[in-house]
Amino acid sequence: MKMHRETCYRKLYREQLSQPHSGRAREGAGLHSATARETGPKQIGRPAPSTRQFVVLVAEPNDDEFAVLTWALHSEQSLFKIQRVTDGQACMAYLNGEGTYAGMPLPDLLLLDIHMPRMDGFDVMARVSADARLHHLPVVVLSSSSAPQDIQRMYKLRCSSYVTKPADFEQLRHSLLNIVQYWFSAATLPLAQPAG
Repeated sequence: MKMHRETCYRKLYREQLSQPHSGRAREGAGLHSATARETGPKQIGRPAPSTRQFVVLVAEPNDDEFAVLTWALHSEQSLFKIQRVTDGQACMAYLNGEGTYAGMPLPDLLLLDIHMPRMDGFDVMARVSADARLHHLPVVVLSSSSAPQDIQRMYKLRCSSYVTKPADFEQLRHSLLNIVQYWFSAATLPLAQPAG
């Protein structure tokens, strides 16, 4: 099932590259940092007083799925910057401001995959929940798994929400836009602090 989903994402991403403005997606492919860019009129409304750029940390090991995710969010040009880590240990290093991540601000939102090398999403979620400096961080689990035991376990670990990745690109884009619309428009977030 996961292999089929990855094949679908790869096909969808290649289709998007052939569309107008596809260069934006190409810039994001395989990168560990990307800024969401505007290529269309649809943007989510953000109250004017907030002028800072939000940071979304994406813990996603799969290059194709990350490329599709950044393309799906490309219409939100100035709202947030995407930072990427590809495994659970790197995710915790980023959140703790360790090594190359020293001095980085804590993200405003963490999009967390479950199946990652070195440390899976369950371990990351458990550490975030147990850390007094991190447990306020909104964590949205974005996973291909729809297994009830995975969903229940993540909520027990206090994830903010659990979203199953749809295979259909438009459904994925709609889900992602709903996520960022809620957290960066409807919700009020605490000010970001330096990691570490």
